Amino acid sequence: TIGKILFELQDAQWDIPGLRKHLFEIQTGKSEYKEWQVTCNFREFGELHLCFNAQPIQSNNDGHLILLAIDDITMRKKEEERQKTFSEELETQVVERTVSLQKVNLELERSNENLNQFVFIASHDLQEPLRKLQFFVNQLSSGEKEVPDTLKNIVNKIGNSAGRMSDLIRDVLAFSTISTIESTYVKTDLNSFLQNVLVDLDLLFSEKQAVVNISDLPVINGVPVLINQLFNNLFSNSLKFSDKEIITISVSSRLLSPKEVANHADLNKQHSYCEIMVKDSGIGFEQHFSEKIFEIFQRLRTGYQGTGIGLALCKKIVNIHEGSIRAEGKVNEGATFFIYLPLYDEKEKITLEKNVESILAE
Repeated sequence: TIGKILFELQDAQWDIPGLRKHLFEIQTGKSEYKEWQVTCNFREFGELHLCFNAQPIQSNNDGHLILLAIDDITMRKKEEERQKTFSEELETQVVERTVSLQKVNLELERSNENLNQFVFIASHDLQEPLRKLQFFVNQLSSGEKEVPDTLKNIVNKIGNSAGRMSDLIRDVLAFSTISTIESTYVKTDLNSFLQNVLVDLDLLFSEKQAVVNISDLPVINGVPVLINQLFNNLFSNSLKFSDKEIITISVSSRLLSPKEVANHADLNKQHSYCEIMVKDSGIGFEQHFSEKIFEIFQRLRTGYQGTGIGLALCKKIVNIHEGSIRAEGKVNEGATFFIYLPLYDEKEKITLEKNVESILAE
């Protein structure tokens, strides 16, 4: 290569368009040339991305010398192209996802509109004829004229069916609308709340001759109306599913260790939790039904009052509180419900802003 000019090297493969022009400009007065990038094809190496830097240097003779630095930036250019392609694909995915979310939001708005229509129908149009039906049944049952036993049995069945239908509509309404609640967690003392529940269910407790034992309970982050409904449903469930003359219900609690919280898949690792145990001496259930009982409209036994919604509602309330609920039972020995709820923390102000779409999808 000695004695040859740059453009003659390797069978003139270095006679790159534009390079001769740039070097000539440097010789004729241009001070330097920086970061000139060009793509070339070489027989031995294939396509290469090159970066040229050139500047004149002084010589001891009258000749003009140029310092030429050539960098192979092929890998860098490929990485830039890969990043560019990735960014374009990501942008495309973002656009597609945005369109998809807009579609989901529109469907959600329609769903909410349908839900509002259902709420109106359930609270007015469906309940009113049932109230009239129950009124007429009561009139027939308490009328002055003697009603034949056969007809009386039919009237009683009609009344019972109307009552169950009214309860079912009320429970479905509660289950459907609970997801729309947006509120703020407040300091909730479970001791006082359970006392209020006992007052609300006083007549039912007396009728069932229930004995309730409540240990000291913690203070949690909770939405009062939902916490009240949670324990109201749990107590009502224990009272309904009992064949014994006297039923015993006990409520106790304990604090979970950070390790227990971390090992529990359904709990928020940022919060502290308590475990509340509600144990009864009712009819119980077979353990393999421990998850099924929390599904809506699931009733394991006939012959007992209920719509199959109460425990499903309990699970939804607990989920809204970023908690969890499970159950253990033995047939004819009773059931124990384990409820995990976040403890109240003065330093934390947790706002309950649940995604309605995700809750409705459960």
